[in-house]
Amino acid sequence: DLHRDLLEGLHRWRARLAACPELQVPSRRERQRRGLLAHAESESGKQLVEISVYLLVWGEAGNIRFMPEVVCFLTELALASEDVQMGGSLYQGSGTTKSGLFLAKIIRPIYNVIFEEWYVRVDVDAKTGKDKKVLRDKFHRFLPADTANYDDWNELFCDPIRMSDRLRLEDGTRLFDLPHEHRFAALHRVNWRRALAANMVKTHREVHSLWGVFASIHRVILLHAVLFLVLLLIAVENELPTMTSAVIGR
Repeated sequence: DLHRDLLEGLHRWRARLAACPELQVPSRRERQRRGLLAHAESESGKQLVEISVYLLVWGEAGNIRFMPEVVCFLTELALASEDVQMGGSLYQGSGTTKSGLFLAKIIRPIYNVIFEEWYVRVDVDAKTGKDKKVLRDKFHRFLPADTANYDDWNELFCDPIRMSDRLRLEDGTRLFDLPHEHRFAALHRVNWRRALAANMVKTHREVHSLWGVFASIHRVILLHAVLFLVLLLIAVENELPTMTSAVIGR
């Protein structure tokens, strides 16, 4: 079943979200009668809407695809939105943009935080003429221990409580204090720099040392040590009778 297989991750993420009553997420039955799903009459039609919206979000997500929980978050809010048909606040005062509004007002602000965490600017490669991102100092070999990466940002969206607390609008209002159907239209007003700040989303330090090599191969080392001891014991047991006979003969 395409719907089940493709959206398995979305359904699991949605179940974690619904398990938190304070987030005011509608039940599965209510969801069928609200938002974009309300415009589809049959069950197969509703499944087609969910598949289409998920693929549209994924197709525009760019590097945000490396954070699948964020894609689930955006898909869920888009499906629940009741502002999309009329445009809603997402499209107000948008002016002229070279990219689609979803890419320009939602995806790009999120990626800008990621870019500024790792890079300083974009240059043009003299040989190829293509864009070349310039990493920050000392970032060429590996990311420093306290630098956020895709896993850290994605982990934030795995925890509904942390996510709801971190996602705040420019005026300080929590995104999840808004009605569920109006949250998508407010995404362009989220303060992503505050929400995704490395010192707030990172839950552990990533220290690089030779202990990492040992941690990767310690099972192999342990297996070789055990085999060596077993073979050593076998060799000693075979040698003892010969040594005993020689001593008695003397």
